[in-house]
Amino acid sequence: MAKKQDIQADNVIKLPVKGGRPPINFTPDIVEFILSEIIAGRSIQYIATSGKMEIGDDFPSAAVIYKQLAMNDVFQESYTRAREMQQDTYAEEIIAIADGDHPDFVNATPDDRKMAIEARKWVMGKLRPKKYNDQVVKMEITGKDGAPLVPTQEIDIASLTDEARDSLRFALTAIEAREGDTEDLNIDGEDDDE
Repeated sequence: MAKKQDIQADNVIKLPVKGGRPPINFTPDIVEFILSEIIAGRSIQYIATSGKMEIGDDFPSAAVIYKQLAMNDVFQESYTRAREMQQDTYAEEIIAIADGDHPDFVNATPDDRKMAIEARKWVMGKLRPKKYNDQVVKMEITGKDGAPLVPTQEIDIASLTDEARDSLRFALTAIEAREGDTEDLNIDGEDDDE
């Protein structure tokens, strides 16, 4: 969460509001309230409504909060960190809901608990997939037991026609160029020792 000293006076933006109301100041107290509510798992819509009740009519609407996010890099960075912390809050809530210790789900049915857990898991997986996504995508590029998909084949270069040898030389040159390989390849059918 952003500390009050992180949001300096020159970073507080006054946004004009329609209807002749005075501009809304994003004071450090408003920013702190928004970020703490984000960490607690609240949505911007919920925060805008509860902020008006707790702080007063000067609290910004959801639309104004989103505008502030778009315009103020310091607020946006703090908001992003708060959203990351929110996912950790959800992880703790999942355990509390499953154990029946979460105050909002003490008397909930097993189906209600399961739905609440799944909703939190879904959000966590979408917002922080590297940390919380339980779907592991594994692509196998080898055959069974690590064997190559295409078996290695030895080619007797001396038995190839000149046309086949030229085709092989062209293919190997293209592979070398793509991989940056400088290893000399003997495709003329002659020994290197000569």
